[in-house]
Amino acid sequence: MDIKQATKHLSLKDDPTANAIEEAYDSKRKTIESKLAAAPTDALKAKFQTMLVTLSEAKNVLLNAVASSSHSTKKSSPLTESKLFDIPGIAPEDINKLDMQQGTVLAGRYTIEEQIGAGGMGAVYSAIDANTQEPVAIKLMLPSLVKNQRAQERFMDEARISQKLSHPNIVNVHDVQQDGDLYFLTMELLEGQDLRSYLDNLKNTHQSCEVEYALEIVNKICQALAYAHELTIHRDIKPENIWLCSDGKIKVMDFGLARLQSASQRSSSGAVLGTAYYMAPEQIKGRTDIDGRADQFAIGVLLYEMLSGDIPTGRLEDLHTLNKTVSKKLSATVNQLLSTKPEQRFIDMAAVITAINNNAGFVMPTLPFKAIGIAAGVLLAVLLIGGLVSGGGLDSIWDALKPVDKALIAQQKAQAAKLQGEIKNYKQRLDNGRRNLNSDLRDASRNDSSDEKYLAHW
Repeated sequence: MDIKQATKHLSLKDDPTANAIEEAYDSKRKTIESKLAAAPTDALKAKFQTMLVTLSEAKNVLLNAVASSSHSTKKSSPLTESKLFDIPGIAPEDINKLDMQQGTVLAGRYTIEEQIGAGGMGAVYSAIDANTQEPVAIKLMLPSLVKNQRAQERFMDEARISQKLSHPNIVNVHDVQQDGDLYFLTMELLEGQDLRSYLDNLKNTHQSCEVEYALEIVNKICQALAYAHELTIHRDIKPENIWLCSDGKIKVMDFGLARLQSASQRSSSGAVLGTAYYMAPEQIKGRTDIDGRADQFAIGVLLYEMLSGDIPTGRLEDLHTLNKTVSKKLSATVNQLLSTKPEQRFIDMAAVITAINNNAGFVMPTLPFKAIGIAAGVLLAVLLIGGLVSGGGLDSIWDALKPVDKALIAQQKAQAAKLQGEIKNYKQRLDNGRRNLNSDLRDASRNDSSDEKYLAHW
């Protein structure tokens, strides 16, 4: 989809602002979603879902164009200025220092390949380690966060603790290094996607997270935290810090780095806005006696969000009333995790794991039994006729009705996560290519270059 088509889909005039794009998108999305909810046939529902996807694509095309024309003037930079401005709380002096060109060598050892992420504390790049010739991930910290001696010492202390954490559900931190006034971590390079991307994908496709998979994710996170709490508190558990690997593993990232941002820094910069929903009340109040029960609160928010689709705010509605597949016991466990007072939560993470596993329960969803009975009858008839015709008899019919093996389900989930991660990576490269192409086209037009026609075609 090109810019002209995207503008037409959103009924906008040429050169719209970012605010105009968002407003037009929200207005049209609400209209289509209301029609989708009232659609009487599957064909109409499919049509409206396709329209929502097209609408989202149009919005992204136009927002990328606005960002590119506003900020991106450099070429071959894996972290464009539009990406840099997306980092919450970034200071002006951070921009040039974090903008690593492809091929840049850090600490005489790590050759930057491309930018693969950005967050409230810095930017993440993939790189090649000259000593091992292996790919690594490099997390560059915002220079403004480590600009004084105390902050530098705190960062080094927390980073060294992260190095000591060796657990299958925690991202391996190889080293902590400094290059001039840049501080960075080197970590294992993971394939897949973060939990936020996974939840967004579910929301965009009108799906919900299964209770069994949500509990599998949370169990692994809790196991990592139970181990880590012997040394440190995470303080910043949220979907962006949970990685769903393409091989099915689940990893927790960024242990202890939240301490780099004081309460005043976070609230003044705005970096806390996305994180505050997951922060325990005692953290927001700035108490100094924070312990592992703060991470328990974040786990409660994660579970509530995964199983209801909403972040718990204000007066909470019990989870089992929002999701009928959640047992009352599991709902009560989540409520206890979300207690406003730390002493009302669980004694430790091991107790959380026990409570989650014991109270998971199973709730039979409300089903149209009459329709299911008819469908089951038809299915059995087809299987019986097919089995007898093929000569397989009742044994082949029984094989067809056996439940799918759990190992196979896990393998399929891992494959799906891997494909979603690959799609995300390809989309990121495509977006970068589009920005660079638009920049080249503007330069050619400005300089009356003979390449303008060629670039405009592409």
